Amino acid sequence: MSRSPWKESDLGRVAMLFDPDSKAGIYLHLGDRGINGMSVSKSLHHKLPEALQQQYIDAELVDVVMYVFHAEIVNYCRESVDEHAFRRIFLLSQDSFFSDSSLYRWQEAFDNFMEQCCN
Repeated sequence: MSRSPWKESDLGRVAMLFDPDSKAGIYLHLGDRGINGMSVSKSLHHKLPEALQQQYIDAELVDVVMYVFHAEIVNYCRESVDEHAFRRIFLLSQDSFFSDSSLYRWQEAFDNFMEQCCN
C-alpha cells in the first residue's frame, strides 16, 4: 500500500532509477489523471536543491527532478528498462524521451525553480 500523499489516486509507480545494492530509487507515481508526482529515496536527497530534499515531490516539479538526475535516469533506463515497456508507459522511445530538447526543458524548469525558490 502506498504511503504517498497521492495514495487515494495512485494507480502505479514506475521506477525511473533503482540501485539494487542500496535499494535507493526514484519512482514516478501515476494516477487516473496522469502523473501525481515522484518519490525520491532519502539517500538521494543530497543531490536535490535544499528546498526539494523530501521524499515526495509534486508533479509540477518532476522536470526539476528529471534534470538533477538526468544522467543517472538515462543510464538506468537504457541499461535496465526494455524499450517496448518504456514505450508502453511513455508513448515514446527512450531516444525521444531523453532528447536534447527534453534536457533543455528540464534545465529550464530547474533554472526557474532555483530562481524562484533560492534567490
